[in-house]
Amino acid sequence: MRRYALIIVSDSFYHSPTIVDSERIEHFWRMDSAYLTEWEWEPRDKWFLKDVNNKKIAFIAGLASLDGRDQIGFINGRHRTRWLLNKGIKELPVCIPTNELEAWMERDLIIQTKQPIVFPEISKLIMQY
Repeated sequence: MRRYALIIVSDSFYHSPTIVDSERIEHFWRMDSAYLTEWEWEPRDKWFLKDVNNKKIAFIAGLASLDGRDQIGFINGRHRTRWLLNKGIKELPVCIPTNELEAWMERDLIIQTKQPIVFPEISKLIMQY
């Protein structure tokens, strides 16, 4: 069995990598108009970081946000999150806006926070494309 690292990508210090409870996030996500109930296909290639030999070496988590009406929406990553939920994953990797950490914790969504690794120069370059 191939082992993957967990990679949560952020373009700035404004997003915090977290591990969230799958049942709780789905409860809040269900209220969003872009909620996905199914993902029947294989995972997309772009959900993984690859090495120079094009082998998958890491999974890239999505970015979600909690709005003022207690619903979670995905800025990026709703399909990969649905895929993980369909696979029965109980602890999901999600990147959230740092200013929302307290609100997510108050709703018992966060199991664990992770320390982000930010590369400002690379992020700035990538944002141009």
